[in-house]
Amino acid sequence: MSDAELERATERWFISRGLPMFVENYSAAEDIFTRAFPVLALVFFGTVAFTFSARYDGQEQAGATLVAAAVLVAAIVLGNVLRGQRPFARPHRVGRVELVGFVLVPPLVVWWLRDGRAALVMLVITGSTLLVVFVVTRYALVAALGWAIERVLSQLGDVYRIVTRALPLLLLFITFLFINTEVWQVAGSLDSWELWLAVAFFAGIAIAFLVARLPEELDQVETEATRDFVLASCADTPLASRAMSLSGLEVKQPLARRQERNLMLVTLFTQLVQAAVVGIAVWCFFLAFGAVAIKESVQESWLGQPPDELVPLWTNHGVTRELFRVATFVGGFAGLYFTVYALTDSNYREQFLKGLLSDLGRVVGVRRAYLALRREQGLPTQPARKVGVPPETAPSQR
Repeated sequence: MSDAELERATERWFISRGLPMFVENYSAAEDIFTRAFPVLALVFFGTVAFTFSARYDGQEQAGATLVAAAVLVAAIVLGNVLRGQRPFARPHRVGRVELVGFVLVPPLVVWWLRDGRAALVMLVITGSTLLVVFVVTRYALVAALGWAIERVLSQLGDVYRIVTRALPLLLLFITFLFINTEVWQVAGSLDSWELWLAVAFFAGIAIAFLVARLPEELDQVETEATRDFVLASCADTPLASRAMSLSGLEVKQPLARRQERNLMLVTLFTQLVQAAVVGIAVWCFFLAFGAVAIKESVQESWLGQPPDELVPLWTNHGVTRELFRVATFVGGFAGLYFTVYALTDSNYREQFLKGLLSDLGRVVGVRRAYLALRREQGLPTQPARKVGVPPETAPSQR
């Protein structure tokens, strides 16, 4: 494998872990929107096809859908031809012209076929979609979530030990909360959107707490400036066989702000996945406990009206809509409690967080080898600086 191929493989390795900010010269036109191009093309086709199909019926509707597909294909072919690519190749660059077309073409079609108000609504939809796709792709949020879930699942034993320390006291408190009349009257009477807004409120508090505490933890990420550290970090990565022959592996290059934020985002996802696991476990427990232990007649006396039964079990017992809401409410609270407990418990920091920080330190080591590989190819590297930290001397570039 050539050095250029190794470089691209290493960049994919970073992105698969939700760390696209570790890729040098990471740009929106060549990296972000090209990766998001299939999603953007699908949304573009869907919005245009829906607009045409809403205007026509029967065979005309099918013809309108074909017209939408033709518009999309023509746009791709025209863009490729203007950039000197093969007509039907996947674009290597998605620039302003394509993005403006994605945002404006569907609203213009709506304005032509219907009216200005509907066109304004479509403009909001396409603009919001572009923003969401940009954020999700820029920070590789799907990959970061997948890596966080894989990490939590791979260390379920450690998570289980922490949960068994945190949950007994929590369950003791929440059980009395769960059989409280006022809680049922508050949580059981919430509309769906109000219930999920309450859960989102708990999640927001947990995220705020994590954002405040995680920078202190990330300062402990292992970044030894030794060749052996970098070589050990590169094991089982695309650079495993090439790292031995690279020079300048001892050069310690501080992370940029965007890379520090990327590390914190991945850590945040990992912590939230753990909290979600705890919250779901508590939700399942109280859903089962409530269905068995709390009769529907008791729920009626608490609520002041008959509960809405969803899944009947036996006479006067079952899963009710109100039980579902109360269990969801206490499950969200349990996730918040575990988040606060986890970062303040020394055993958790020793058993789980230390391993996570070690993995992140390994990524930093791979980054050094990646930058050394770029220098070997004569490619520019931009050693990032923290405020107040002087740059370290790097080997001269060819």
